[in-house]
Amino acid sequence: MIVTLAVLASYPLALIAAIICLVNVVILMVRRLHPLRILTLSLVSAAMIGLIGILSVLPSSLWWAAWILPVLTVGAAAFACWRLLATEPRSRFTRRQTTLLRRPHPVLIALPVLLFVAVAVMPLVRAG
Repeated sequence: MIVTLAVLASYPLALIAAIICLVNVVILMVRRLHPLRILTLSLVSAAMIGLIGILSVLPSSLWWAAWILPVLTVGAAAFACWRLLATEPRSRFTRRQTTLLRRPHPVLIALPVLLFVAVAVMPLVRAG
């Protein structure tokens, strides 16, 4: 079996993408966020999950492991939305909490969308 540099480089990239997904899940579970921030964190996680899929680092015998990050991400986003809609906020927010509840800048919304589109188009470019 010949191991190329591209194969060796794909494992650290997949690990970094998985860590980004897990950090986003923790942020979604812990912080009270603006709905657009929930959307952007979910889009970044979806792009990272797509990147892991493109890198094909998991063997086919671990097919179930590929579903762990999407289930965690969807569950965390649903929990963040539920907390935002169904629970009462505290009477006083810290400066950081106030910042997280504000609408994010349009550039901070556009970047995750562009990242998601780039990851979605990447397999089409590679195939063609």
